[in-house]
Amino acid sequence: MKRFHKTIAILTVGALCVSPLYGAAQKAKTSVKKEADTMTSAERKGFNAVKKYLAEIGKIESAGIVKEEGRKVLVIRFRLSPTPQSCIRIGISLPKHALWTGKLIGLGNCGFPTGYADDFYNWKAFVPDTGCTQQLIQNNNVVVTSDMGISRHRENNPEVWKDFGFRSTHLMTVTAKEIIRLYYGKPAARSYFLGLSTGGGQGLHEAQKFPEDYDGIISIVPACSRIQGWASGLCFYLRTHKPDGTPLFTRKQLSIIGNAAVTYFKGKGPAYASGKFVADPRYNKKAAEEIARIAAEKDPSLAGELQKKIPAVFEDSVIGGKMAACGQPLGGADLWKIVEPEFLQYKWYHGRDFDIRKYDYNREFPKMAAEMGPIFNADNPDLSAFRKRGGKLIIYAGTEDCLVPCSGPAMYYERAAKAAGGYDKLKEFCLYYQLPGRDHVRGRGIRTLENLEQVLFDWCEKGIAPDVLNGVTAKGKKYPVYPYPMMTTGDEKSGYKAVPVPGLPSVQPDPVYRAFITEKQAKQEYASKGQPIRYPEGKVSSWYGFKRHDFEIDGHKAFIVEPKKAAPGRPWTWCLQWPEAFVPRTPALLLLKAGYHHVHIDVYSTRMNDEGIRIAKKFYDLLQSLYLNPKGALIGMSSGGLFSFRWAAEYPETVSCIYADAPLTALVNKGEKNVTKEHRRLWNLNAKGYGVSEYRELLNHPKAPNNNCGIIAEAKIPVYLIRHGQDQTLPCETQCDIFIKNFRKAGGEIIVKDMDMYGHHPHGLDNPKEIADFILKYEY
Repeated sequence: MKRFHKTIAILTVGALCVSPLYGAAQKAKTSVKKEADTMTSAERKGFNAVKKYLAEIGKIESAGIVKEEGRKVLVIRFRLSPTPQSCIRIGISLPKHALWTGKLIGLGNCGFPTGYADDFYNWKAFVPDTGCTQQLIQNNNVVVTSDMGISRHRENNPEVWKDFGFRSTHLMTVTAKEIIRLYYGKPAARSYFLGLSTGGGQGLHEAQKFPEDYDGIISIVPACSRIQGWASGLCFYLRTHKPDGTPLFTRKQLSIIGNAAVTYFKGKGPAYASGKFVADPRYNKKAAEEIARIAAEKDPSLAGELQKKIPAVFEDSVIGGKMAACGQPLGGADLWKIVEPEFLQYKWYHGRDFDIRKYDYNREFPKMAAEMGPIFNADNPDLSAFRKRGGKLIIYAGTEDCLVPCSGPAMYYERAAKAAGGYDKLKEFCLYYQLPGRDHVRGRGIRTLENLEQVLFDWCEKGIAPDVLNGVTAKGKKYPVYPYPMMTTGDEKSGYKAVPVPGLPSVQPDPVYRAFITEKQAKQEYASKGQPIRYPEGKVSSWYGFKRHDFEIDGHKAFIVEPKKAAPGRPWTWCLQWPEAFVPRTPALLLLKAGYHHVHIDVYSTRMNDEGIRIAKKFYDLLQSLYLNPKGALIGMSSGGLFSFRWAAEYPETVSCIYADAPLTALVNKGEKNVTKEHRRLWNLNAKGYGVSEYRELLNHPKAPNNNCGIIAEAKIPVYLIRHGQDQTLPCETQCDIFIKNFRKAGGEIIVKDMDMYGHHPHGLDNPKEIADFILKYEY
């Protein structure tokens, strides 16, 4: 992975989402023989070398030859775990040897890409918003992208934050270079990375932290100062909502406020933008008050008290007594997009139960900024290392963007100019363009810069430095856009010319909100984080040929079985009850051979009540201290089904999937037909555990899996359930059948294996590979 070609460039666009390549790759889980049928001998040799390489550093999810844009490419999807807590998923497409251009195209991501864990490779939704062309694909370039490592388990997980912040992009890049070297027998001659929003930030992280990675970067509406963005969004929320979370403004009203700014600037700004869009969105109190007045005239519902609140929407954000961010742009075209924020990043830090209505932001936000800011911010103005290696960087932002206000990139560019020795020095390798009337992705004004990627190619490969570029509107109208600190004035009739952009506010955000990790620190973080597992002290024995460590937690016996070699990411299975029962029929041994750990703690006496959950949480925290994966696969046989579902309902973020076998899903059976002594013994245990006087009170207990399985369904935890048709101990009609019905009704994903002739025993299957495959599918 240390081998890479010296000359590389990046185009940075984060709107990358999900492509036909992904869908094709899913269908392309073909055998090596089928793949080999479409390969030359050199390609076959290279592919085998790539497979060997990826097997050593990670895990291949799928690989196959697919047809894309009228050509055949080899698509490989794989995952890497630079730390035990990490799971970075990467997709790469490799054209035929004879057609490859010699270029690598890296693609960024958008937003917080948590909603498309399986769909992070989408060209069709991505390229149009960048202004770039399909030539990125059609020209037979190698293309690579990733999910940035946050598809799962990101709450309270600083290592995953680092993956998202900067580690995944660098790891994706150096891995792609080595794949190219192995597959084609030579390194990439040129490499480019395209990124928008989050992807724009990825490009700036690369230039600042790993300057040797790329020759050129295009960073569009970059989320470079993330903490400032979060602060701006937070203050906007507080100013536009009541204390109970009720919005003060509707989406329509916010759009009217944005349009009022266009009306206000008519005749006051550049002629070419007059009455069409806002060219200079900087805040001043008088303008904000006038915009509020015009908005109230347009919509009487905004008059009175609401009119008085409008100017505050655009004010700078002050948190903890310190300037945290500039306010929203006057005329922001997408104000409505931030009126209902999800506060995902706050949940990463504070946990899944974060409630903005209870948030002491003046005290808590600075703490979060101090810990997360250096990881997420790409705010280092020192680009000297990138300049020294010959890198080229193009940045652009939109004047009406509310999600990433242009004040952030503009202030960053001003700091970079000061660090470089002035604008003229900085413009030798880094240019910033401010697009009038563009919002975050499109906008009513200038949306894109014409032939943007060709501009970068020519700068990097021919030494042709760009200057004024054509900005293109949605209707194809073209306006000249000058590099910052200039802006366009005039119109088509009288001619266009460049004038200085009005100065930025004299007070920039406080350094605490601009903190960043240096190049040296980033490279230290990138170094291997694999740590040996120091198992708890206790008895060590052999368990089916594997080493088992026995110990106790608060008087409860527990064990961890270690695999011969831990799989990447250190996955694990947790048998909640009866860990010695039918072991060869369960997936435990197959998964141990695949590199899984296998664990258990005995909480049978608690029946997994609140005390049992407390002990299990202590056990789980121990597993995390050993750097096992944040998510485990649960094995729940009989009473273990109850324990598994109870744990998953309490801590769904810790569970990848559940295998349930003749599970106990109700704390007591309905009715008393065919009741045995054993039934009453179990029910009385449940009654005691859940604090009721006798078992009949358990019929509709809210914590029984039959009643609260919706929590597990909502968390999208898949279930594989073996149903024993002749079970007299836990009759299906009062137990798992109700669970299955309610779980499906709640939208849960469940596979039911009917074993109609089985009584309560035996658990498992003659060949448990089917169960193991299910768990492997949902490994993370």
